[in-house]
Amino acid sequence: MTILIVMPVFTVEYTSNLKDTWSPQDFLAEAHTVVVDMTGAKLEFCKSKVLCYDDYRIAEGAEERSYVLLTLELLAGPGREDPVKEALGKRLADMLRDHLKSAKDFGQLQVRCHIKDLGKHYYF
Repeated sequence: MTILIVMPVFTVEYTSNLKDTWSPQDFLAEAHTVVVDMTGAKLEFCKSKVLCYDDYRIAEGAEERSYVLLTLELLAGPGREDPVKEALGKRLADMLRDHLKSAKDFGQLQVRCHIKDLGKHYYF
């Protein structure tokens, strides 16, 4: 067995009241391709996890409030300088909004994309 320590890793977190309004798998299929195209990552190393929360609270607790948080962990390196990460973050956030269009009449939806830049010397 060969054990590889590789990136990138996507984490999608969202509130359960969005469950029937979008497909995280469809979004991630597209997101994997985008990160490969923009950073030179290898598709075979892209990993994702999706966490849907039943127990959450936003502001005063109104049921029509929802959120989707995307975190992308990416090893620092050539082709992954700040301008590339900024463009990648904006593109992924726009893609999220696109995939969540059917939720627009749902109420207040908060969307966030966060890229964690990891130095190789801190990743084991």
